[in-house]
Amino acid sequence: MLAELRPQKQLILMDACHSEGALKAVRTRAPASEEKAIVQLARASGVVMIASSGTQQYASEFEVLQHGVFTYSLLEALDGMGGNGDDRITVGELKTYMEERVPELAEEHGGTAQYPTGYTQGNNFPIGIIEKDK
Repeated sequence: MLAELRPQKQLILMDACHSEGALKAVRTRAPASEEKAIVQLARASGVVMIASSGTQQYASEFEVLQHGVFTYSLLEALDGMGGNGDDRITVGELKTYMEERVPELAEEHGGTAQYPTGYTQGNNFPIGIIEKDK
């Protein structure tokens, strides 16, 4: 279904237990001809999928954060913590931040190990502008 969409850029975020399984399904279930078409589409446009946890992991939530650690990390990143110091955040920067921050938060709050997994094809692209404090 995703290959049939026509946007030039796609960012898919999955915040659920065992969500890496969805990434594996996208990468392995398509017939070879469809897989090739998906890769060609991705290179031309940019597709990034980030799953909140591995196939055998739970997506931790903590009341003190008022979110799961994946969503909390996403909000931090989009609020400026995920950039490299310039005025924008790219999907590459977001992915890197999430991969570092999610396990940190899970450990900090006494949760089980949680490591987000990403799948990237195509170009790195910006997803937001970071407003600097005045």
